Amino acid sequence: MEIPQFDICTPDFTAALKLARKRERISEIIRIESKDILKDTFGAFPLIISRFPKNRNLWSELKNNFGDIVANVRIGDYASPENYLAHRKFEKVPINKFMNSAECGATNYAGNQAFSETLLDKLNMGLPSIFNKDEFLAPAVWVGGRGCVTPLHKDGSPNFAMHFYGKKKWILFDILDVPELRMSRPLENSDFAVSKIDLRECNQTPRNKTNIQPIEVIVNAGEMLYLPANWGHFVTTLENTIMANYWRPTQKDKLQSPPPKPWDYL
Repeated sequence: MEIPQFDICTPDFTAALKLARKRERISEIIRIESKDILKDTFGAFPLIISRFPKNRNLWSELKNNFGDIVANVRIGDYASPENYLAHRKFEKVPINKFMNSAECGATNYAGNQAFSETLLDKLNMGLPSIFNKDEFLAPAVWVGGRGCVTPLHKDGSPNFAMHFYGKKKWILFDILDVPELRMSRPLENSDFAVSKIDLRECNQTPRNKTNIQPIEVIVNAGEMLYLPANWGHFVTTLENTIMANYWRPTQKDKLQSPPPKPWDYL
């Protein structure tokens, strides 16, 4: 199946890029504590918010108490840009079987799982109480062992990535860099876009372009990464991890019926 490739320069992206060109770049991500969050905390730059509660037993609780849940697991070379959308392979397996394989070093990935609100509550994986959950789309849950990869892409909506268990490395690219990242959109009515650059390959890294300034950051259990819309990102798990993405829909998203689900193509 061939996936359409639409240009990234939508009116919304072009307007956001124009606005970004009026500000300075940042070289590192600021970390704040959850108690310091204000109404206007989430703006043009990423943030890491720390000191959320963390459950050191979450991995075993999910595996042992809810292991019969069937996960849609990415298998094979799912992180290749060539396979990212059109040729990605999946296998449906009980999540406890998948997690056992992850513990043994398998890098298959249970990405973008749709957990019910009831299950999220039982696992204490809901949004922290400082947020109004009605302002967010239903989350997508990511479960994987060391070495799982999410290829380079950007989302059209602000992303609140809650790391409940384990840690991940994120490589972030300012919206100012996105035009250089060889991205295209698979959906005409969405600003979600994917890159042809495979950051697993050293010879494909865009760091040799002097105008591109990636920022690497480690996000740990009990921390949330806030990522503004249209920032590029490439993610690698550093150990067994459980994370949930909460997207806050834009005004454009709210006007669509039904609202888009970013994880349909992630």
